[in-house]
Amino acid sequence: MRHYTSSFAQGNIDATGQPYDMAIDGSGFFIVRDTANNATYATRAGDFRADANGFLTTTEGMRVQGEIPGSPGVSSDIKITLTPTAPALPADTEAISWRIESNGDVNLTLRSTRVPPSATPPDPLKIAQIQVQTFRDINTLSKVGNNRFGNLAAAGSVGLGTAGQAGRGQVRWQSLEQANVDLATQFTDLMVTQRGYQANAKIITTSDEILQELINLKR
Repeated sequence: MRHYTSSFAQGNIDATGQPYDMAIDGSGFFIVRDTANNATYATRAGDFRADANGFLTTTEGMRVQGEIPGSPGVSSDIKITLTPTAPALPADTEAISWRIESNGDVNLTLRSTRVPPSATPPDPLKIAQIQVQTFRDINTLSKVGNNRFGNLAAAGSVGLGTAGQAGRGQVRWQSLEQANVDLATQFTDLMVTQRGYQANAKIITTSDEILQELINLKR
C-alpha cells in the first residue's frame, strides 16, 4: 500500500489585493501562537486578518509571530496600526498607510504635519517584522488541522528570522499561495485505483463462477 506524506512543494502564488493576505515565495513557514495555551504552530496559509486590537491573526484568532523594534531576537505578536506607541511616530508626522515588504518589514508611510510641510517627505517607519521559520526536517512536522503543523521542536527549527535570508522564502504581500495538488496526477491515481478495484471484483466473480461449475460437475 502506498504511504502518503504531506507535500511541501511550492504552490502557485496569486495576487488577491486583500490587505492582510501574505504568501511565502520559497521555503519556510509563518509561525502563529495560540493565546489560550501559548502553543506555537507553523503554517503556509497566509489568509490573515486583524483582530479588534490590531493584532495580525489567523482565521482562528492565533497571532502571527515576528519581531518588533526594541526587542531583537524576541518572538512577539505582530500588531499593525497607524498610531503605534513603540516606536512612536516622529514629531510633526502622521501615518497615512502601511505596507509589508518582501523581507517581512511592516512599514508606515508618513507625511509631514508641518505648515508649510517639509520639503523632504519623512522616511517610512518600521513598526514590526513578520518573520519566517525554516526546519531541518519538515517531514517531521505533524498535521494539527486548519493548515497548521505542530511538533516544531522535533522538526529541528533553524530559527525564526528575516524573510529572504538564510534560505527563507520572501514574503509576497496581498497574495496567497494556492494548493500544490497536481490534479492530473490525482485523477490518474484515482483511475488506477478504480481499475484495480474493478479487476479484484472481477477475479472474485470469476472464482465464484468456477467454484459453482465444480459443484455442478460433482452433482
